[in-house]
Amino acid sequence: VVCSFQVLEHVSNPGEHLRAAHALLKPRGRLVLGLPNTDSFLGREDNPLDRPPHHISRWSAGVVRRALPALGFRVVRTANEPLTAFHTRSFLVVQLRTRVAAHLPRQLARLVMHHRILDVLEWVLLRTGAHRFCRGQTLYVLAERA
Repeated sequence: VVCSFQVLEHVSNPGEHLRAAHALLKPRGRLVLGLPNTDSFLGREDNPLDRPPHHISRWSAGVVRRALPALGFRVVRTANEPLTAFHTRSFLVVQLRTRVAAHLPRQLARLVMHHRILDVLEWVLLRTGAHRFCRGQTLYVLAERA
């Protein structure tokens, strides 16, 4: 087994990293990845840490399903991390901005994005545990050497 959690998006040559993992594995050996999922709220958030020089590449389940077979892997399964308490505020900001405020007149959009409304929504999600039913920022991948 080769595990690489929150690493691949930081390396300058992800193909080389994955080829090295492939070389270490026996046939049917397992590769387990954890990657920031650009299809999650993270991909719609204006976060400087999700851009170079911090994150050099971006990953989604679709990209993984195309890239890994080209490097000699078979994707067994992908899964999304549930939303963590730490990321709940960012998740709410993105959801409200893109799904609600973007479709409202400017005055009403500002009201929807008010910090007190965000405070209440965040409190409700965390207090009820409902945040765990939302898609978090990490994509988990299980693949095996073909």
